[in-house]
Amino acid sequence: MLLLQMFYDGVLVTETECSEHCVDFLKETMFNYNNGEITLAALDNDNQPPSEAGSNGIYEAFEQRLIDFLTTPAMASGDESGDTDQTDASQPAAIEAFINSSEFKKNIRMHDIEKNKIGSGSYGTVYLLNDEFVVKIPINERGIKVDVNSPEHRNCHPDRVSKYLNMANGDKDFSRSAIMNINGKDVTVLVSKYIQGQEFDIEDEDNYRMAEALLESRGVYMHDIDNLGNILVKEGVLFFVDGDQIVLSQESRQQRSASLATTQLEEQIKARYLIKLKQAETEGNTEDIEYYKSLITELDELIGEEEQTPASGRRFKLAAPEEGTLVAKVLKDELKK
Repeated sequence: MLLLQMFYDGVLVTETECSEHCVDFLKETMFNYNNGEITLAALDNDNQPPSEAGSNGIYEAFEQRLIDFLTTPAMASGDESGDTDQTDASQPAAIEAFINSSEFKKNIRMHDIEKNKIGSGSYGTVYLLNDEFVVKIPINERGIKVDVNSPEHRNCHPDRVSKYLNMANGDKDFSRSAIMNINGKDVTVLVSKYIQGQEFDIEDEDNYRMAEALLESRGVYMHDIDNLGNILVKEGVLFFVDGDQIVLSQESRQQRSASLATTQLEEQIKARYLIKLKQAETEGNTEDIEYYKSLITELDELIGEEEQTPASGRRFKLAAPEEGTLVAKVLKDELKK
């Protein structure tokens, strides 16, 4: 059984025990897999606006689908025979058991786990807790706490990252968001499987295309796919171990909209591309100009924006964003550098 919690504006409203089978159904039919917002997928018609469906219609349609679902026996993933292992189904996933263990729930002091540090980056630091799982704590490589609720870093919130890591790896138990007591304070962290693999050579063109195609087949896209270490390979299997910049693929966005965190992340990414393009034009670096133009075009296609190509013979000019916007902040920070 899983503990299903409902929050309103960050406040816990209610909670109840719910089977994993039912939680999967809710994720697929009622909630945006990205951000937890209620969707209209429960109606079997994503295009029907609430004004036409009516609140009662929405509930009745969802209620009927729920009844149909609960009266249909659950099938094991990938098993068309209908045979299920009741013993295995009743057992919690290993990652759930670990998160609920006394080892995980105890007060952990940072200096005690420092020796288990695996690596760190802009969004957090990863520690090996045992032979099976690692935890990513929101303290970056400079020792500064990362505010995962801020517009700049909302994309690295453990709740969001866990969902995308699970999608990217095709494994609903690859990771979890959890609360850990660190130095006497509760901290939201990302727990994921420890992969003892080799860094995947993403610079190889065939490898790049293979990883990109695998992500696409699972409905996601990875903005930092070319960062060495974000993908590991073990016994010929690829594992995506960094999900901070994983987003919905272009095809997936035709079925559900991107979350606010994704939108803000991609605003920052595009702002950086525009700056790099401006610098390349100033320096007359033809190779970089074409490179960053291609990145901007690819990003525009992903998010569904039409490409705006500068007129022939004119230099690209960066339009000044409105003061106070997230893009304006990113631009200012980059230009200061």
